[in-house]
Amino acid sequence: MTARNIARPVVEHEPAAIPPEQPGHLKEPALSDIDLARWSAELLDQDSWNEILSQYGRTMRLAVALTDTNGHLLGPCHNPQPVWSLARQGRGSDSNSACPFCLAPKTPCRAVAEALATGEVVSVQDQAGLAHAAIPLLLGNQPLGALIAGQTFSQYPEPLVLQRVAKNFGASQPELWAAAVRQVPHSLATLSLYADLLASLGRAFLSQRYAAILDRSLHQVDARYRLMIEGSTDRALFTVDGRGRVTSWNPGAERLLGYKESEIVGKNYSTFFPPEDLQNEMPPREIMPVEQTGWMEQEAWHVRKDGTRFLSKTKT
Repeated sequence: MTARNIARPVVEHEPAAIPPEQPGHLKEPALSDIDLARWSAELLDQDSWNEILSQYGRTMRLAVALTDTNGHLLGPCHNPQPVWSLARQGRGSDSNSACPFCLAPKTPCRAVAEALATGEVVSVQDQAGLAHAAIPLLLGNQPLGALIAGQTFSQYPEPLVLQRVAKNFGASQPELWAAAVRQVPHSLATLSLYADLLASLGRAFLSQRYAAILDRSLHQVDARYRLMIEGSTDRALFTVDGRGRVTSWNPGAERLLGYKESEIVGKNYSTFFPPEDLQNEMPPREIMPVEQTGWMEQEAWHVRKDGTRFLSKTKT
């Protein structure tokens, strides 16, 4: 049983019973309820993303990486391109102080920030001619991080700019130039197409991870609720679905109402109502406020399996 089919808890007790604690209203976690600070690390776990990013990088022949909302790398750069690799092997610049994919930005690169602000793919090109795209990773409207892909030349390399890059990063100027003219270029239009594909893959994978976390969370709620139901013997606790069919049954319900779980699960809970309430369509009218507000409390006569009536207080 999962929390998805736990529609509403119903508590019934005899007048002499100790009043039960009010059960919390169970519902599937909504996006607005998510503690992103607690979940973002798992949603952006680099080990989980490594395989899909590595395959994408090899297939598209692009560098690709996962970043946080500030544009800092989370894990490795997959399939790094030759010029970028040679430059980053130097000892001059701190790779965490600027965009991890730019080598000669005209101004501080804001591709990740703009992508997260607009929810759209943003492409940029530095002075050396290296281009990359930033793809936002959003959960609803909440920014989690980004994917960046590129490190390819969209125009013929600029010799003077590459000289400055080599000097800034402590790399060999001849090696950097030789790598630049041999590196496979991609036009900005091609990079944009590849970025759109990565955006689709990223959204699908993020949704898959989110669904897995939700499913685990729901199973944990279900397990706690199941323990609460099965551990109570002095109160009747059971659940019904939207059509009023009993979906779970605790020992207290068996003792107080007389039905074994195998006898009652799947049957409509109108079984517990006297004939006059059935004629007045009381069972569906009882469910209606629960559907609207998620809560209902009232006293009414109900019927045990042996036909005897008892006054019970129902909380739903």
